[in-house]
Amino acid sequence: MAERYGCLPSELLDRGDTFDLTVFDVAITYRQYQANKKNNVPSTDMYDQEELKNIFDSVRSKQQ
Repeated sequence: MAERYGCLPSELLDRGDTFDLTVFDVAITYRQYQANKKNNVPSTDMYDQEELKNIFDSVRSKQQ
């Protein structure tokens, strides 16, 4: 993020808020995802599908 906005990383950490850091995290993760996709490398840092299904099922059962 400091690279993109032309400030030092320490300045970003000093002046940035949680939204700035969230945007930074999403941007870096997406950049890595695109690089992996281009190089045909599986993305291993994504959510586990089985874990997501279990979370979804637990929320669904609480709503009924």
